Amino acid sequence: MAEARWQRRDRTGGYVFRTQRRCFCPATDNEIAVDAAGAVTGQRNRSGATEPDPPTIDDVFAAIEGAITADADEIIVSFDRDLGFPVDLTIDFDDAVADDEQGRRVEWLVLRTPA
Repeated sequence: MAEARWQRRDRTGGYVFRTQRRCFCPATDNEIAVDAAGAVTGQRNRSGATEPDPPTIDDVFAAIEGAITADADEIIVSFDRDLGFPVDLTIDFDDAVADDEQGRRVEWLVLRTPA
């Protein structure tokens, strides 16, 4: 399971990743830094607006679980083969409702070396 691969990784140095949020909202293209405790420590915007509550990779996994629990009409997700984090995610909660789709793409992720 992809999430188990992610949880087994040594993240004691934290990590940085670039992500793009996809929804009917302002576009984002941000680099997000996460510390060893799993807290967001910084966000650098490349274009568009920064996210008011930038996610961690664990938050992205929680969004997938939330969509499953909510019985979303469509969940499409792909995972990084080595590290297990979600690379591309699309959720459509109700296919009868226009513009409720949301998603996220993780362009790259780097595990930091512990200090």
